[in-house]
Amino acid sequence: MFWEKRVLQKIKSIKSFWSYWTIAGHTDRTYYPQDICIEFENNTKVWISAIEITETYTNAGSDHITVTFDETTRSKYHIDDRSLN
Repeated sequence: MFWEKRVLQKIKSIKSFWSYWTIAGHTDRTYYPQDICIEFENNTKVWISAIEITETYTNAGSDHITVTFDETTRSKYHIDDRSLN
């Protein structure tokens, strides 16, 4: 259902949204791509995020990959709006 609007569509744009992590007491930053947004020719989008979403917490920068297809979910978990871009 989610992919059927996107299959065989040309990719219009790909945007990456970067973030970073630090160790407490240090100034060094390690940068990583937190979120990626793929927009297709028919204006549908897919967001891929390094975020773990459970019933009790949300953990950005995790070793989980979450794929989101709708603006409501993207907005609820702040995917692509907390980046350094």
